[in-house]
Amino acid sequence: MNLAVISLIALAIVVAIGFIKKVNLGFLAIGVAFVLGSVGGMSASEISKGFNVSMFVTLVGVTFLFGMASNNGTLDLISKKVIALVGKHTVLIPILMFVLSAFISAIGPGHVAAGVLMTTFAMYLAFAMDINPMSTALYAKLGANAGCASILSMTGILAKSLSDPLGYEGFGLHLFLTTLLSGALFTLCVYVLYKGYKVKADNPMKLSEIPKFNRDQKLTIVGILVMVVCCIGLKLDTGLFAFAVAAVLIQLGAVDEKKAIKNIPWGTLVLICGMAVLINVMSYLGAIQMISDFLTGFMSERTAAPILAATSGILSWVSSTTGVVAYNVSNCSKCL
Repeated sequence: MNLAVISLIALAIVVAIGFIKKVNLGFLAIGVAFVLGSVGGMSASEISKGFNVSMFVTLVGVTFLFGMASNNGTLDLISKKVIALVGKHTVLIPILMFVLSAFISAIGPGHVAAGVLMTTFAMYLAFAMDINPMSTALYAKLGANAGCASILSMTGILAKSLSDPLGYEGFGLHLFLTTLLSGALFTLCVYVLYKGYKVKADNPMKLSEIPKFNRDQKLTIVGILVMVVCCIGLKLDTGLFAFAVAAVLIQLGAVDEKKAIKNIPWGTLVLICGMAVLINVMSYLGAIQMISDFLTGFMSERTAAPILAATSGILSWVSSTTGVVAYNVSNCSKCL
């Protein structure tokens, strides 16, 4: 049995252990990568090349900044004010919940952070209005997923980091819009299924009762807006600019640095970068080429996309889409 096959088996075992024991695959992947790479004659520096430092810095910067915005109540207050604006037109709340969640996800936090924030808010709102909490939470979560592929969000950043080395550029807007559209279609199905158009309840959010943005929250909003404009309009580095904005907010005393650091999803970041190290070793040992050769044996130009999509979907049932599946599919695509 050659090392390519062994590395594929190792990957399957790593994913299985993570799924069954609920442990972080990133740490395990790096350890397995070290063993496989050493046996395969790779140096420590060659093994470590799989750790994408640029992507790691970008993800930490973005999640750090929006962790601050979450901790000082900025994102929560924005959500409440937007919901309050609909007044008695509560039939619009399901739609607004999707749009608001997608927007917050797209400007930086991503689907994980935005999903947690907005589904929690959605459940509270549903119980206060005495409406179906399941449907309201789904609107929020689907919205978070729909907006996650923007160039400022974790998934969009990851997609760009994986595609640039392959020579695929300039598809960021297309990826974002198609993700947004698919999320909107799924939300529409939920809206019809749960009869969201028949929602009739008192809006618990009264604009007059919601406090105004304080100094810290206003500064945070300004900082986020500046980052969005500069990173999209001037194409500045998102992660580094997020660190710059965060540094200014810290110096102005607008945020709690220690709480924001704790809110950074370190486990997710280690998962993403750790799997990258393992996939890099697998590529060196020939495992990715082996998979690609197998797939090209029965795929054509017409069937490649649906087969990869179906494979990715199935893998996502038992592993992280962002941390595991994206790397496997991108490396297979590289060899096809």
